[in-house]
Amino acid sequence: MAKIYVGDVGTVLKINMLEDISTATVKRIDYIKPDETTGSWTPILSGTDYLEYSMVDGDLDQAGSYSLQVYIEIGDFKGLSDTTGFTVYPVWG
Repeated sequence: MAKIYVGDVGTVLKINMLEDISTATVKRIDYIKPDETTGSWTPILSGTDYLEYSMVDGDLDQAGSYSLQVYIEIGDFKGLSDTTGFTVYPVWG
């Protein structure tokens, strides 16, 4: 994976859910930024088991570790994935 930098736009976050989630009615990526700001991104389904989200201006506004957790609803199931994350590097110069 290439390094991600503060201010990057268009960087694609792709998460393999490891099972068919094509019938999910709710798909959300919850995040915690380095300063502990929380929020969520709305991904699109790619194939039957991947979620994708393309970063927009303001998504990657801090250097440091971002924590992520997917929330999904399929039928009667409503639940969260394991926590994962990535690092955003500062821009020098």
